[in-house]
Amino acid sequence: MKKNYTLTTFLTLGISCLSASLSKAELVDGLIEYWEFDEDFSAGLDETNDGVLEQTGSGKASFVAGKFGSAVDLENSGGAGNQAIVNVGDPGEFAFEAGSMSVSVWYTTESLYTGWNTLISQGEGNNWRIARHGTSGTNLKYSVGGPGNVPAYLDQQDESWHHVAVTHDATGNIMMYIDGEEAASEGAWVLSDGAGLPLQIGGNPQAANRGWDGNIDDVAIWDRALTPE
Repeated sequence: MKKNYTLTTFLTLGISCLSASLSKAELVDGLIEYWEFDEDFSAGLDETNDGVLEQTGSGKASFVAGKFGSAVDLENSGGAGNQAIVNVGDPGEFAFEAGSMSVSVWYTTESLYTGWNTLISQGEGNNWRIARHGTSGTNLKYSVGGPGNVPAYLDQQDESWHHVAVTHDATGNIMMYIDGEEAASEGAWVLSDGAGLPLQIGGNPQAANRGWDGNIDDVAIWDRALTPE
């Protein structure tokens, strides 16, 4: 365990961004991991989850001004593997098989160069992911069985920051929020075992060349379904 400063920053920023009156204990309850991307790929809670940047072709990553502090700017494009993605955690650690989870990501969009550009992913099938919905010019989708065609401002390719959060409980109920507003819901979809795959931020471990082209900041994952508040 490490970086109490990171956790304190997360608490401060998280509470300041919410209109509800939440205690710090409520916000960190079930928090599994958190990545600030403040000039490095470090994990906030467990150093074994520090990010490892993988680059192929002309894909590259750099740190830029973020929503809070710095963010990682992933420059991915079409062609033969021009990708930069961030691997985090041990295989299966973030799969939450038949359980509950929540995920929160701040993002900007710089281009939509291919279908299913991926913000964060545990893989295909019944493994969870948040990605552009096919070739939609604006919409995100959560996994295969979760909400899709959710308007998420992907067409604003002008460095505008947006926020996506998904909650998924053990009975399969899923809620998706965009910029703090409920955008869609779905039910009866249960999480899989992760197939031994690493979690990727900005990519999909089972679908190459779908890396996110844009900025990603302050990624957080919980092992419970957060409340709407």
